[in-house]
Amino acid sequence: MNENENILDNFLENKPTYLAYEDELKLIDIMMKLPMDWLIKNEDEFFNALNALVYCHTLGFGFLSVEESDDIIFENFCNWLREVEEKTHISVIGYIDDLSPEELELDNYRRGKKINSNKSDENEYQFDNSTDLELNSLTSDRIENQACIFESCNIKEDKMIQSKYPVPKNINKLISQLELKRRPYQSYVNFLKQYNVIDFYGLDYSYYIDLEGKKLPLEVILGFSEKAGEDLIALNKMCLNRIPKNYFAIARVNHGDLLCMASRSIYYWNRKVNDLHFDMKVKYGYLMRNTALMLVADSFDQFLSMITRTKNKANYTQNENEFNLPDITFPIEALELWEENPKRIFRVSERDIPIYIEKLEASERGRAIIGKFKTLTLTEEQQEVVARLKEEGLLADGIFE
Repeated sequence: MNENENILDNFLENKPTYLAYEDELKLIDIMMKLPMDWLIKNEDEFFNALNALVYCHTLGFGFLSVEESDDIIFENFCNWLREVEEKTHISVIGYIDDLSPEELELDNYRRGKKINSNKSDENEYQFDNSTDLELNSLTSDRIENQACIFESCNIKEDKMIQSKYPVPKNINKLISQLELKRRPYQSYVNFLKQYNVIDFYGLDYSYYIDLEGKKLPLEVILGFSEKAGEDLIALNKMCLNRIPKNYFAIARVNHGDLLCMASRSIYYWNRKVNDLHFDMKVKYGYLMRNTALMLVADSFDQFLSMITRTKNKANYTQNENEFNLPDITFPIEALELWEENPKRIFRVSERDIPIYIEKLEASERGRAIIGKFKTLTLTEEQQEVVARLKEEGLLADGIFE
C-alpha cells in the first residue's frame, strides 16, 4: 500500500471543524511533501484538505494566530500552490488570497495593533478591574429602554453569564471609533458601556436565537478585547470586504456566521450565502455576492429579547465521545459537512458506520443525508465494507443502493 494513501483524509479524520493553528501548520507541511503525481491522482482529497485549511484559517479566524515569524511558512505554501498549478494544471491559485499574509494584510493589522498599544489615552483598552459586570445585573433601570435579557431566557436566576472583561475606562473614545449615529444606535451604545464581550462557551446552558425555525447558537457578543476574534474594531476590519457596506458585525453565531447591525436593525450574515466565494471556473475570480442579509430583529433590544437557552446535558462535554450518548444527535456544523460530502461516512472506522447512520436517522436533516448515500458511487473497497456490515446484520438493505 502506498504510504501516502489517504494521508490527508486520515489527518483530518476526527479533527474539529476549525483546526487548531498548530494543526494548520501540520497540514501545510504534509501537503507540501506530497509528490505532484499524487496530487493529480487524488485531486478530490487534495481539494478537501485545502478547503478545510482555508475554512479554519478564514472563517475560524486562524489567521489571527499567525506570528510574523510564521509568515514565511504561509508564503512558501502559497508559492508551492503556484508551482502545483503550473505543473499539474490543478486550479489552486485562488486559495492564495485566503492564505497569503500579504493578501490578508496582516502587517497592517499588526502595525495598527502596535500603534494602539503605544497610545496611553486614545485607543488602548484601559480596564477598571473593580467593575462588577455580571450580565444577570442587566435591568431596565440601569440601561434606559433596554429590553431585559433575562425576561425571555431567565439568565437572572442562573448567574452564569457574565462579561468576559471589565468595560474599558476609555469606552467613549472606543465607541467613537465605531462612528455610530446617536439615535438609531443608542440602545446598543448603552449596552457597550455596561458590558464587554459576552462569551457563551463552556456554560451549563446553550444560548441561541430562533430565525425562521433555524436555531443559531450564540458564540460571542463582541466588545473590546486584545483578541481580534472578540474585538469589534479588529474583527470588522478583518471582515471589511466580506460584510456588505454599511453593516458591521456585533456577534459571532452558528460556528462561523455573524450577526450584523445596520441602522438600528440586526441582520444574519450567513457565510455560505453572503460571503465571498472563489469561482473555480474563473481564474482569480469570485462568484457574485449575495448582499441581501436576512433580517433578525428590528432593534438591538428585540435581539436581546429573542435569546433562548436550553440546559446542556450534565453528562456531556465537547470532548466526550458523543456516539456513546444515543439521545444526542449530530450538531448542526457536523450535518453541514455531511451535506457537502456524504462520502465522509467511509472515512470513519468500519464499526462506527452503523452508529453514524443510527444517529443520522434521529433527525430529519440526517435522514435526508442518508438518502444521498444511495447516489454515491462506491469504490470496490467501500462495497466490500458495506457487504461485510450487511452479513453481520449491522447494516440494513438499501442504504447504499
